[in-house]
Amino acid sequence: MGNLISSTGTSFTEEKRLQVLDFPLPETEKALLQFIGLANMTEMVEPLRKLMDMKKYKGSKKLTWTDEAIEAFYFCLVRSNTF
Repeated sequence: MGNLISSTGTSFTEEKRLQVLDFPLPETEKALLQFIGLANMTEMVEPLRKLMDMKKYKGSKKLTWTDEAIEAFYFCLVRSNTF
């Protein structure tokens, strides 16, 4: 849902692209998981996943952002604009 499929591949619908671009930098684990699900760029979100220990997942736990994770987040935003 939110993807267009054509002979040249897949891309986001305009609505989904704008949702990704408008997503603020997540502050909690739950918000980060929502962004990862929305962006659906599994190969690019590994640095984001490293911010959470899923065995100790609380949902409301505040994130401590690394430079690598911030770069990955903004890379997903830029990538979604060309996806």
